[in-house]
Amino acid sequence: MSVARLHTTLLGASKDVSLATYSGYEILPVAPGDAERVLDFLRRFFFRDEPINRAVELVPQDGSGTSLFLEAHCLSTLKQGLSLMAVESGTGGAAAGKIIGVSLNGDGKPGDADLLAEEADLCLDPKFKRILRLLETVERNADVLGCFGVDRQFELRIISVDDSCRGRGIATALLQQSIDLAKRKGYPLFRVDCTSAFSAKAMERAGLDCVYSLSYEDYAEMEVKVYGERAVQPIKPEEPHTHIKCYALRI
Repeated sequence: MSVARLHTTLLGASKDVSLATYSGYEILPVAPGDAERVLDFLRRFFFRDEPINRAVELVPQDGSGTSLFLEAHCLSTLKQGLSLMAVESGTGGAAAGKIIGVSLNGDGKPGDADLLAEEADLCLDPKFKRILRLLETVERNADVLGCFGVDRQFELRIISVDDSCRGRGIATALLQQSIDLAKRKGYPLFRVDCTSAFSAKAMERAGLDCVYSLSYEDYAEMEVKVYGERAVQPIKPEEPHTHIKCYALRI
């Protein structure tokens, strides 16, 4: 589906339905009408700061550009209606407040590795194609659904916090509310893939178990063998980001 089509599909009215209130902010479900605001937030923070994005230089660090294919990837997850946002409390209703954090949550099911492979084959951006292939490799090799003997999982796919709001417990709040949402929706398993050493530590502190780990060094060899990517630099994020790890929690 095209980016334009996804934007049209996601239009709608926001709903001021707070899931939880914290000091100075609230956690809200991302309503259809919030899609553009959420995407703008991700462009300013996640697109620029995520270790793999930085490693392949997916977008300019000065914020002057974007990746339309990453936008489409994010919008396809938003369309599933499971994502949450942290919004500053204030007058006019929380839904109208400034977004200071986002968790993009999706429905995981058998066959997702094949969908990632198909998305990679159709991707015209060679940089994002490489990211999709890495995600496909992790999805296929980790086989989290098979390891736990379930046929669906709630996936926290992206978590991002405004740089100026770090230290306020926003990521922890988004994680906990996402777990609670997964429980209410009846999912048997909660999963997070961490490309960052910092997010991996956060999952461990929250009690999630690491069920799969792949070093970026090992993947560099796999990328050459499987895809013949000899003409490009290996995907090697800056220290301390040395592995991509899958975390899971049976719920």
